[in-house]
Amino acid sequence: MLVRPATPADAAAVERVVASGTRTLREVYRPTAAAIAGARRLRSSATRLVAELADQIAGTVELVAERDVLRLFGLHVEECYRRRGVARALVAAVCDHARALGLARVTLHTVKETGNVAIFARLGFVTVDEHPDPYSISERYPQLTDVAMAYDLGQ
Repeated sequence: MLVRPATPADAAAVERVVASGTRTLREVYRPTAAAIAGARRLRSSATRLVAELADQIAGTVELVAERDVLRLFGLHVEECYRRRGVARALVAAVCDHARALGLARVTLHTVKETGNVAIFARLGFVTVDEHPDPYSISERYPQLTDVAMAYDLGQ
């Protein structure tokens, strides 16, 4: 598997992967207008990585340095490539990037009700905070939970 920075030529494949990854999330929640605006601001300074498997873009993630941590967001793996180590490879590349920047921690936020907390825990992240999520709306759950997670790099 190859993880590399995304290029403009990757745009259509990245869009396909994000659509696939987002489809399962939308079964649980949708972001508020404030969340969409915040993500747009975050993306303006973000770096995107892609993971290639069998010459196909199978996953993508975005990252941005914030103060003394590297924030991971928008990690998506196309449904047909899940459970093949794509997310693990992307997280490893994010951690390598953080180390190269001299940062000792990678952070993320996820919605507990998606089941992603367990996935990120298997990848080495630990929960550092939980609180009601004001940025997501669900027709399935009366209240969603925002979970802040961190991966300490031991530097």
